[in-house]
Amino acid sequence: MFLEYAVYFSLLFTFVISFYLAYQLLEQSTGIYKEFHPWIVGFAASITGLLLMKASTHFKSEYLINGDLRNVLLLLSGWLGGPISMGIAATLIGITRIYISGLSEISIHSGILTIIVGLILALLAWWKPIKFRNLHYYLLLSILFYASSIALNAENWLISAVLLFIISIPALYITAFVIRLLNNQFNKIHTIEKMVETDFLTGLPNIRKCKCIIDRYIQSEIPFALLLIDIDQFSKINMKHGVMVGDQFLRKIGELLKEFNREHPGSTSIRISGEEFYLICKDLPPASSLQYAYDISKSISKMSVDLEDGSSASISVSVGIANYPENGKTIYEIAQSTHDAFRLATTKGNNQIVHYNQIPKTPVPMDK
Repeated sequence: MFLEYAVYFSLLFTFVISFYLAYQLLEQSTGIYKEFHPWIVGFAASITGLLLMKASTHFKSEYLINGDLRNVLLLLSGWLGGPISMGIAATLIGITRIYISGLSEISIHSGILTIIVGLILALLAWWKPIKFRNLHYYLLLSILFYASSIALNAENWLISAVLLFIISIPALYITAFVIRLLNNQFNKIHTIEKMVETDFLTGLPNIRKCKCIIDRYIQSEIPFALLLIDIDQFSKINMKHGVMVGDQFLRKIGELLKEFNREHPGSTSIRISGEEFYLICKDLPPASSLQYAYDISKSISKMSVDLEDGSSASISVSVGIANYPENGKTIYEIAQSTHDAFRLATTKGNNQIVHYNQIPKTPVPMDK
């Protein structure tokens, strides 16, 4: 009996942790799996359940009836993926149980029981989601459901029910505890990575994130527009009104750009340094990039910060624009083109916008 339990627990623990680690690594590296999370968890739990059932065919302990830890697996799937995951896992495991060792009264009963228990627990989880702190309630419910079935099919049903309860506790909580530790570590790593790539004042991505985005677009040959947005005479604002007023303007611009990103899919705003911001817009032609710049400049010019004397301060911005690949093939070339356009904008005064295509081209002297 101890050997059976060791096999069941080892399979359960190994595959649950392996699937969890694989999912976390893929999700954090690509970010495309979130919407499929319940389905992925449900199918992963089903595969693990199949392995547990295959192992159970080699052991015939009278005290481990329905004790191959399927109840623990269902609870873990509900905890990690929610009610949908539990429903998927229960259905697939139950159907597989019916056919895995040939149709028989025992296999049909066991398979249907797994489906019923899983679906009932899933419905309860809709009402009260499964959390680490309430796992024990759901464990007791699963044991009660299985115990009622054991009472109809085993002479020593009380011993079997108690034994099922005893073996489920370490299997559930050891696995859940390790997953919780791993999840905390992943969250810490994610937080640190976000802090490294995020500007603390505005909450926008910083120059490091900017380089990653532009490199990815260039490597994939995705056209984009790069806008350099710079606050006019920002040093004078800090000297006249104080750094706190300047910081308020920076935060306001950060919030405005975040809202702009939400309204314009494919755009990313970045604070690169001091009073300078980048706006990266995927698949945006020059004419549209000029319109984006005018819209942002107009919105920023309407900003104001209340001063202690009852008056208010306002700002304006100048914008330089360049497009990839027309105005540069590398990250350095496109950045240089954007700064060239910005320098021309500043020579015209405040609140100016210039695209690199608008820079007068110096004629090449002809050879005599």
